[in-house]
Amino acid sequence: MSKLKTKRSKYIHNVIVLTVSFLIFRISAHITIAHIFKEGVTAIYLPVAFGIFLIYRYGPKILIPMFINGIIDGWEWGVQETLAWPGVALTETTSVYLSWWLYIKILKGNPAIPNLNNLLKLLVFGISIPVLYLIAVGRTIILIIQEPNLINYISDIFQNFYGDFAGISAYTVFLLYYFSDFQLRPLNKININFIKRAMFVII
Repeated sequence: MSKLKTKRSKYIHNVIVLTVSFLIFRISAHITIAHIFKEGVTAIYLPVAFGIFLIYRYGPKILIPMFINGIIDGWEWGVQETLAWPGVALTETTSVYLSWWLYIKILKGNPAIPNLNNLLKLLVFGISIPVLYLIAVGRTIILIIQEPNLINYISDIFQNFYGDFAGISAYTVFLLYYFSDFQLRPLNKININFIKRAMFVII
């Protein structure tokens, strides 16, 4: 009887996690779309930041709602080639998985980033490499489905990397540092020196 209750509780927990994760992805996607300033370019991109936060907290199960959200994003962003929607969604999802695999599984990083060592690991392996992968593969898909332009392809990767890295890392560090254990840290207990070092590294 106790085993049945345990399985039922685990099932309910997973359903809640997946449902709430999907809602978070949808809300973050709409906020992102609201900040588009030219075709295909937005001032902030929240789904990846929330994806990294959620996968560090709950594991790869959250990739399911993230993939579904990515397909919907393809439609909402006006990507004309419907066959590209799953490709774009898969690229976004695998970039978040890559972050989790490198930082959590391989490097055994602490999601709460309690020190500068963990912050540097997160920025390099948990964010930089996945963001570079996300941009490179995403631009490759665009290169394939649209008129090929290798010069624009290479310049777009370099131009978008810093902006995406800065935005995603800022939101990711904030979410992980304050909410990784779901205990909001009081402002009077913040390690000010750590925050200064973190902002210096990000900038």
